[in-house]
Parts: sequence; C-alpha cells; structure tokens
Amino acid sequence: MTNDEISERLSECHAEFRELAVDYWGINKDNGKRAEIIALVEDLYKTKNLMKDYVAKRAETCYGLKALEKLEKENSDMKIAKINGNYQVTATLIAQLLTLAGVVLVALK
Repeated sequence: MTNDEISERLSECHAEFRELAVDYWGINKDNGKRAEIIALVEDLYKTKNLMKDYVAKRAETCYGLKALEKLEKENSDMKIAKINGNYQVTATLIAQLLTLAGVVLVALK
C-alpha cells in the first residue's frame, strides 16, 4: 500500500469513528444512544420503586395475603408444637425408664 492509500484508509476510519461517536454521544453529547440508555435505566429504577410501593400497599389491603401470612404463622406454630411434643414424649419415656430402674433396684435389695 502506498502512503496515499494508507492516508485515505486512515481518514475513512476516522470518519467512521466520528459517525459512531456522534451516534453514541449525540451532537451535543446528551442526545445519543448513551442518553437513551441512561433514560431507560432511570425509567427502570422508577418502575421498580413504583412496583415496590404498589406491593407494599397491596399487602396492607389484600385479604388473600393476610390469610396466607396467618396460615404460614399457624404452620410454623404447629411445627414448633410438634417439636415440643416430641421432646415431651422423650422426657416421659426417660422418666418411665428411670422409674422402672428404681423399681428394679428396690426389688433387688
């Protein structure tokens, strides 16, 4: 390649780069694709916050969610009662075994 061809190709590359830069940044550096992306991200955060607020308000007024929370609490209470009941049965069995051991020791004397 000659110097003229290299120079021409280099100027073409610079022109393509400027076109891409204008497309990305925009003419005023605030109206290109970058600005559109930033606006979309801001809209996404606004929408997320609106949805959080909606869900929080809906949770206060929704009977189904209240009933579901009540059922979940009852379920956890039942699990705790079952665990406590298992401990109670175990404690009763140990007490009966100790009583039996006491009776056997008294009988052996």
